[in-house]
Amino acid sequence: MGPIKGIALLSVLACCLGYGQSIEVARNPGGMVLGPDAVSGPVVVTGQNVTVKGPVNGDLLITDGSVRFDLGGSVSGALVVVRGEVSNLVGAPIGKISVGANPPQDYARLMAESPKDQFDYRGWIGLMALWGAVSFILSSITYVLARRRSEVARSAVAQAPWRTALFGLGSAGVVGLLTIVNLLLCRTGIWLPIGIALFVAAGLASLGALWLGYGAGLEQFGSGVLRRLGRPYAGAIASRAAGAGTLTVLKCIPILGFAVVLFEVGMALSGFGASVETGFGTSRGWLASRMRPQTDPSL
Repeated sequence: MGPIKGIALLSVLACCLGYGQSIEVARNPGGMVLGPDAVSGPVVVTGQNVTVKGPVNGDLLITDGSVRFDLGGSVSGALVVVRGEVSNLVGAPIGKISVGANPPQDYARLMAESPKDQFDYRGWIGLMALWGAVSFILSSITYVLARRRSEVARSAVAQAPWRTALFGLGSAGVVGLLTIVNLLLCRTGIWLPIGIALFVAAGLASLGALWLGYGAGLEQFGSGVLRRLGRPYAGAIASRAAGAGTLTVLKCIPILGFAVVLFEVGMALSGFGASVETGFGTSRGWLASRMRPQTDPSL
C-alpha cells in the first residue's frame, strides 16, 4: 500500500471512529459481495471492487475500488467512493452519494447529513396515534366491565391527584421490591412454584389496577378539556376519548412532546395509587379503614 493510500485510509478510519460508529474493514482479493442479507454499517472497503446485492444499513465507503448495485442492493446512509466508479445505480435507494471525494472531510459531512441521524417524526406520530387508540379502547372496556369501580377510582383522583400520584409511586416501588425478593427466593428452587404463582397474581393485579386507574385519570383529564370547550356534562366514554385524543395531539408537538409524556406517566401513577387506595374501586377510604387500628366494640 502506497503512502498516499495509507494516509487516506487512516484518515477515513479516524473520521469514522470520531463519530462513534462501528467499522468493518473488508479485504478480499477477489472482490467483495454485500448481501443478499442485510449488512450493518458503516462498511469500509479498500483496494477492491464491491457488489451490493442487499441492503446496507448505514454508510458504505470504498477507497481505490468500484461498486456495482444488483437488484435489491441499497445503502441507507452515505455512499462515498474514492478513486473508483459506481455502476448500475439506477433504482438503487441511496441516502447520500459522493464519488471522487476527499475521505476525511466529505465522509464526515455526509455522515452529518445522513438520514439515520434525523428523527423519524412520522414514525413518532404513528406510534403516539396507535398508543392513543389503544389506551382509549382498553380504558373504555375497563369502564364498561367495571363501571362503579371506575367511578370510585376517578373520584379519588379528582379529590387529591397529587396524593394519589405519590401513593401510586410508593405502591409501584413496593411492587418492584417484592418482585426482586420473589426473584431471589425463586433461586432456591423450593420457592419456585409459589414464586411463579405470585408473579402471575401480582402481574394481573398490577395490570388491573393500572388500567382501572389510568382510565380514571384519562377521564378526569378529558372531562377538564371538554369543560373548557363548553361541554361540562359529557359522559365517561366521551371524556376518555377527549383525554386520549388531546394527549396524542400534544405529544406530537415537538416542544411539548416530552413534557406531555411525563404528565401522562404522572397521570397513570395517580390512577394506580387511586386504585390501590380504594381497593380496586371498592370504596373510598378502603385502604385507610383496613390500616386503622380496630377497637373492640364491647369495651
